[in-house]
Amino acid sequence: MLLFVASLALLPSPAVRNRPVALGRRRDGVSSRFSPAYDTTVRYAAADWAKNVRTLPQSLILKRISSPLLFNVIITSVVCVLHTNLRALPPLVPLPHTLLGSALGLLLVFRTNAAYDRFWEARKQWGVVTSECRSLASLACTFMTPQQALPLLSLTAAFPVVMKNYLRGGSKRSQARDVRRLKALLAPQEFAALSAVINQPHFVISRIQQLSQASKIAGVTEKEREMLLKSANVLGSCVSTCERIYNTPIPLACAPPPSL
Repeated sequence: MLLFVASLALLPSPAVRNRPVALGRRRDGVSSRFSPAYDTTVRYAAADWAKNVRTLPQSLILKRISSPLLFNVIITSVVCVLHTNLRALPPLVPLPHTLLGSALGLLLVFRTNAAYDRFWEARKQWGVVTSECRSLASLACTFMTPQQALPLLSLTAAFPVVMKNYLRGGSKRSQARDVRRLKALLAPQEFAALSAVINQPHFVISRIQQLSQASKIAGVTEKEREMLLKSANVLGSCVSTCERIYNTPIPLACAPPPSL
């Protein structure tokens, strides 16, 4: 009862719920037009618990574990019915379940920590990608003329989209939306060449390196080219790290050691 009352206290008042929210403004009144980072904090609002419960059937994790979860629920229901109503099972001693519960709790803590470590490492790599893309665009605008920097800026803007598709894929609708973005960013010849390769992030990085090296003709000094190439190499390292995270899932507790 106390938990129910506390949850009701977290809900906004009817006046607040019915108040129209201005576009580009967060619920606490902070404008999100100054920085898009403000929009990402809305999903952590305490009043969104009801929405999270309603959207639980659309959870990707729940869909992945639905089969074993349904199997365990059925087995548990059958055991409870046999033990409670039909008395077909002997009395169960709770001691084995207590001991197994402690071991299972330690295992869950270990796997949860491992999953969060993977998430946080990937998040740091994405932050590096954001920082290096901004640095690369800033260097191109500083050292090159607008006509010379435009192809490099287009490839830099397309790199996060290409990297996301390469690592995550997504639905057909999401892929079609990203294809439209790439067509709007890249020249037709560049987009056709990008579509013909498998490892698209490294293709974009190689094109950035080629344009950075070719800027010598436009008067860019060796020191300035070195800075451009350094940012491109950091992007390549981020792709390799994200590939390692993606291709190395958390091992199963009963899985045999991998063969070398």
